[in-house]
Amino acid sequence: MNLILGLPAWLWVLLALGLIAVVAYFAWEMIQQRRARRAIDNVISSVAFEELRNVLLPTGTGEQIHVNYLLLTQRGLLVIELFDVPGVIFAGEKMEQWSVFGPKRHFTFTNPLPMLYDRMAAVRHLAGDVPVEGRVVFSMLGEFPKGRPDVVLRLDALQEEFPVVERIPGGAAAAFAGVWERIKKLAQPNPLAS
Repeated sequence: MNLILGLPAWLWVLLALGLIAVVAYFAWEMIQQRRARRAIDNVISSVAFEELRNVLLPTGTGEQIHVNYLLLTQRGLLVIELFDVPGVIFAGEKMEQWSVFGPKRHFTFTNPLPMLYDRMAAVRHLAGDVPVEGRVVFSMLGEFPKGRPDVVLRLDALQEEFPVVERIPGGAAAAFAGVWERIKKLAQPNPLAS
């Protein structure tokens, strides 16, 4: 038998096959995560004529604020804060911390509603009379067995609340086009966003 570094050749083949299996598993997981994220983005995009993702907008106080999604919809502008967390979520308007009981772990995170309201205020500052709404959207991996605040919804309810639009050139809501163009010019890509 041929020995390399003191190990038989069959053991090296076994190690190589194991390494290939590990790399294939992680590649498959990464592909699945990208597909899932693309599906989420497609649902969110379906309710918008145009959108801005992961941008910094001026707040009116000389600072900037990060916005995950800003959508131009039939009803005006929509600010979306997206959470893709698996498990049972306990959330309330006045709760400081929201809890998630996931399949592998339990964790809490800070109530996202105050930050959503700050983002909406920054957009309102830029939008003038154009209606601005905001939603905290959870992916289909999250469940709310004890209820949720009104501005919180799951991804499957987004298209029920905001109608799907047909993205065609010049199809943006004409009444909001001027404001949208001004906001697009002021928006800067967030270099820290993924």
